[in-house]
Amino acid sequence: MTTAHVSSRGDLLERRQQILDRLDTTYEDLQDRAEHYSLVGDERQAWEALQSIAFLLGED
Repeated sequence: MTTAHVSSRGDLLERRQQILDRLDTTYEDLQDRAEHYSLVGDERQAWEALQSIAFLLGED
């Protein structure tokens, strides 16, 4: 059986900020490192999560 999780826009924005706070960075800095293939450690997984959030928010 498949379970769906519904998140509000506010939930997604809060989750995005939590990810950035955990890495002590900004979206722009993380994006720059991603574009230059310079992500290290947990940054790659965080970047993928941020891209998923952007998709769900209709930002991509």
